[in-house]
Amino acid sequence: VGIALNPLQSALLCLVIFIINTTLAALVLTGPESKNAMYAFASIWGICLAWLHPTHASLYCTIIPRGQESELMGIYIFSGSVLAWLPPFLFSFLNE
Repeated sequence: VGIALNPLQSALLCLVIFIINTTLAALVLTGPESKNAMYAFASIWGICLAWLHPTHASLYCTIIPRGQESELMGIYIFSGSVLAWLPPFLFSFLNE
């Protein structure tokens, strides 16, 4: 039996777990000797990211006014597709 959360509560819970995990990782991961702990932190980061993206889409769907669902979801999907190249570009630009 689980607890049903609305999208806002779910997003907030995920962000709190993400922040706590990142803070603990900054305190625990001090060098190569703590590489085994990195697997636990990376697993939690992966779970949070996989949880957060659909939750944001669901939260976006709940705040769309009636009658504008297809219009605003089209903008949401278009902007995500257009900006998908930006993170890999910045990573490559900063490393080259």
